[in-house]
Amino acid sequence: MGLESPSTVLLSGEAAECQRMARAMVASMCDSPGALDRLEEIRRVVGDKAKSALGRLRSAQTTQTDDMLWAQQLIEQSYNKVNSIQGSMSKIVAMCDQTNEQLAQAYTNIRRVGIARRHLRTTTRLLDLFVSIPERARQLEVQVQEDDGAVKRVYVQVRQLVRLRDKALAETSKYQKGNDTGVHARVSRHFDSLKVVIAAIEKRIWENIRDTFYLAEEDPATLVKTLEIVEMEDYEESRGYPTTLFRSNKQPPVSMMQRTLNILDESIGKRFATAFGDESESSASIDKVLKVGSDLINDLDFVANHVVHCFPERFEIFNLYESRYQKFLYAKLSDATADADRMSPSDILNCIHWIQEYRESMDALGVDTESESSSSAMLLEHVPTLMQAYLTSVRQTMSDWAQKIMQTDWRSEPSEDNGRWSTSAPQDLFVILNQQIDLAVKREIKGQPFLDIVTMCLSVLGDYQALLISALNAQGADRPDNYLCAILSNCQQCSENCEAMRDRCREQLEPEMEEILEEKTDDAINGFIRVGTVAVNVLASQMVACIKEKVLPEMFVPRWLSARDGEVGDKIVATLSDYFSDYETWIGNDFFFSRLIQEAIRLLVKAYCDALLASTLNLKKNKDDVIAKLHADYELLFSWYTSPNVSEYVPEQVAQKQIEHIEKIQNILESDKDWIPLFFESVFEVYGADKGAALKTLLQMRADMSSSEISQVCEKYRDKYSSQAQSSNSQAVSADQVSAARSGATKKGFLNSIWN
Repeated sequence: MGLESPSTVLLSGEAAECQRMARAMVASMCDSPGALDRLEEIRRVVGDKAKSALGRLRSAQTTQTDDMLWAQQLIEQSYNKVNSIQGSMSKIVAMCDQTNEQLAQAYTNIRRVGIARRHLRTTTRLLDLFVSIPERARQLEVQVQEDDGAVKRVYVQVRQLVRLRDKALAETSKYQKGNDTGVHARVSRHFDSLKVVIAAIEKRIWENIRDTFYLAEEDPATLVKTLEIVEMEDYEESRGYPTTLFRSNKQPPVSMMQRTLNILDESIGKRFATAFGDESESSASIDKVLKVGSDLINDLDFVANHVVHCFPERFEIFNLYESRYQKFLYAKLSDATADADRMSPSDILNCIHWIQEYRESMDALGVDTESESSSSAMLLEHVPTLMQAYLTSVRQTMSDWAQKIMQTDWRSEPSEDNGRWSTSAPQDLFVILNQQIDLAVKREIKGQPFLDIVTMCLSVLGDYQALLISALNAQGADRPDNYLCAILSNCQQCSENCEAMRDRCREQLEPEMEEILEEKTDDAINGFIRVGTVAVNVLASQMVACIKEKVLPEMFVPRWLSARDGEVGDKIVATLSDYFSDYETWIGNDFFFSRLIQEAIRLLVKAYCDALLASTLNLKKNKDDVIAKLHADYELLFSWYTSPNVSEYVPEQVAQKQIEHIEKIQNILESDKDWIPLFFESVFEVYGADKGAALKTLLQMRADMSSSEISQVCEKYRDKYSSQAQSSNSQAVSADQVSAARSGATKKGFLNSIWN
């Protein structure tokens, strides 16, 4: 299809418009009047427009021709320019190809430069490390050697240097050609100074561990830092990190903690080896063993108070020391005390004190001393054996001393002080006892061992009492009365000394042991009361013997019947009064004086009745006179014994019970024979083993009983009373009497409670 000019296009459009208008007008004229006029008008308008359009058409054709010429010129010009551009583009393409080749070469060169620069930087850094690491290592080595406190700081820096060294060696290996391992070895030797400083650090670490005691007291911070290094090494090794510095060469590898404990164990062994100094362990004295033991206890106390705080908890450092020390101490002390019988008493006490002190120290340190496997419990098992050896040795010596004191005192003369007689026996006796107590207190013996020592001392008093009682029973009658009174004063003094010793010893015992101490002390005091009772009996025997010798021979003889009633009885009372007036002052103890009066009554009644049985008078013929005399003597004695001066010490019922035996025997002689069995009890009580013969003799004094009747009565009551125990007025001492003697009770009111 050819191109149309603009004018042609315009004319065709106007023609079409005209046609539409013409059709419209024709259609409108057909339907309305005046259509012809309008049609004419239309024709004229259309003709004008056609002319106008024709003119424009001709003008457009002219313009189109000009445009075609102009376009042809433009095409020619464009063609020429395109040809020129195509030539230029060919040149540009050639230049681009050349440029691409140059850029590729430049890029290759740039890459080579980058790689070279990177290698240069790496090489420079490696060279710096090769220079700085050995130099820094030498500086750190000097710090380790000169400053103990710098060990951790140096360790941290060395770890950094090791990492740098490993990195340098790894990068250096990249430049290694082939499998030449010699190059790597030669490069590694360049860092040998680092190995030197690592060895110096390790040496310093183990030196610090060996100096644990010194550092824990003087420089705990250094010890703590040293142990932090150990912890860091174990942490690194447990996680398989390659930066651990102190690897163990043993298989399987040993941790730093275990190596630390091994070194401490070696140090403990050296401590044990040098504990005895120049002395041999086997020949060391017990004092030396105990001295070493005390030093080791101090070591444990130091560990608990200083060392434990420096070590991590997982080391259980106190358990290490406690276990080793306990085993060593138990072994050495067991060897030293294996033959306790050959040990001196002083060494035994020292050993017991040390064991008790050891247990207290272990308790204070929190060690389980109650466990059967603990050394303190095992050592305590030796204490009874040691105490037995001590008591065996010392008790024999003290018993010998007590015997010498008793023998010396027995031969000595008593001394008088304010009317009271005494000897040095109490003082001498308690001097040796208090020496043992003082020694035990000085050695700080406590608990059961101390109670054993006190019990041993009290048992020595028992030996002394037994010796004195034996001497009184055998030879007491030959001793003067002032000596017997001195024994009574000594018994009172010894009882007071026992109580003082008990009060003093109570402080050294635990509350549950005080009751045992009280019981043992009571036994000792009771022993002195028994001694005093025997002395009282001997003194009363001397009094009655004097009466039997000087007064009783005047009774139950013909002259006695002719004398006035009570004449001989007055002599008995006068003699007793003289004795009692002196003894009241000499004895000075209401209990013993009361016992003396009672015993004198008993013996006097017995002597009086014996004299009656031994009488050669014909009592059947002189029955009334004899009865009258007996009654008068009874009244006289009863009146005197119940007088205020005497009844102050002996209750009336007690005196009456003894004196009424005379009245009951009198009743046997004068009462109806059917009633006389009521009075037999007095015969059995007074005459004891001779009661059968005495009863028969008294019955024979009666004129109204035949021999057969007397035999029947004696036979009838023989079985009934043959096994009867003696009266309570024997020489036994009741508990109430003991209490009265110990409390020093006086006067009538309390004595009534005793004798009742």
